Amino acid sequence: MEEVFAFADESGTSKGCPCYTIGIIAIPKSYFVEFNQKISDIYDRSGLQGEIKWEKVRKSAGQINLCIDTLRFVLTSPVSFHAIAVSKQPYRKWHSNEEAAFYTTYDYLIRESSRSKNAKITVFADQKSNSYAK
Repeated sequence: MEEVFAFADESGTSKGCPCYTIGIIAIPKSYFVEFNQKISDIYDRSGLQGEIKWEKVRKSAGQINLCIDTLRFVLTSPVSFHAIAVSKQPYRKWHSNEEAAFYTTYDYLIRESSRSKNAKITVFADQKSNSYAK
């Protein structure tokens, strides 16, 4: 059975954002070292430093080009990318319990993105100060 490392991140969960997104990149374990090296090379060539934040990407040609180069590489590699975008306003659960609503969609994305894979998947996510049973 193939092993896959999946890395998840979210954006837009703070107040004032009309929607939030969660993305997962799934990397076969056998490709992980090569993937990291190629991403490091792309990043080093960009000349940028620090974490790329989506709210800043639209204001920086360097960050836009880094994102395009990274996307081009991901789309031609044995990696898969999955995402969900959720509009908060019509999502009734968001208005009653934002944390439970977030983790409901997070769980849905993980389940759906792994459905077609016959693999052992280990998911890594940003450390959060809350927990969820699933």
